[in-house]
Amino acid sequence: MYETQSGSSLSTGCSSTRLDLTVRSGASSSAFVVVPGGSSTGCSGPLSVISHVHVGTWQLDLTGPATAGGADVVDGVLRQVRIDQANAACRFSVVGEARVRFHETTQRLEVVETGRSGRLRQSGVVGCLGQIREGGAVDWKVTFDLASPDGAVTVR
Repeated sequence: MYETQSGSSLSTGCSSTRLDLTVRSGASSSAFVVVPGGSSTGCSGPLSVISHVHVGTWQLDLTGPATAGGADVVDGVLRQVRIDQANAACRFSVVGEARVRFHETTQRLEVVETGRSGRLRQSGVVGCLGQIREGGAVDWKVTFDLASPDGAVTVR
C-alpha cells in the first residue's frame, strides 16, 4: 500500500510473486546478508501494471529470542531494502527497512511492515501524476522462502 499526494492510500498487488532470499553466512547466526532474487508479475500500481525489481544486498537482523531448537518464530528487521518500480507513466523506489518474523520450521521470512510506520518510504518519484508522494510511507506484507547452501537456517 502506497501513500498518495493527498495522504490517502493506494493499494497494489501482484498476481504472481516468487521472491527468494539466499542467505550468505554461517547457518547459525542472528545477522545475515541476503541477496533478493525472484520475480513479480502482473503487479498493479499507479496508472497501470508496474514492474518490480529487487535491488542490491539486503541485511537480515533477527533480534527476537531464540532457543537451541529449530522451531522458533524469531522477530527481526530486514534492512537496506530497495525495490524499484516502474511503468510508462511512473517510476519510484521503495527504500528502508521492514519488520519481519522468521519461521525456522518452514524456513520462511514473513514481512509484516504495516500501519504506515514510515520505516519503508517512497523515493525518487518521477511522473506518477500525483499518485505517489515522495517520502510517503509504504506498507508491505509478503512471505519470502529462504535458502542457504549451508542447509536449514537456525537462529541461536
